[in-house]
Amino acid sequence: MTDHRLIRDTLQSLGDVTELYEVTTFTGHRNGKTVTIRILDLGADCPNPSERFACEVIQDDGREVGGNNARTVDEAIGIVHWGDLD
Repeated sequence: MTDHRLIRDTLQSLGDVTELYEVTTFTGHRNGKTVTIRILDLGADCPNPSERFACEVIQDDGREVGGNNARTVDEAIGIVHWGDLD
């Protein structure tokens, strides 16, 4: 099993990386177009839990939308500006 905490700690200490997100990617279809959805997670120990998650959507025509960071994945997905893809 991959120890994501160890990887995060190593990147922060040896790579001098800040605001390090773990990214989960999904691909699907919306209104006849292919979309790639990225869920970004700052981790359980992020300094401000209300900003832990973010969601970005990239459509196959190059349009991208997102929203503000949020406390939960559901909230992050819900505040994406989906209508801007239409």
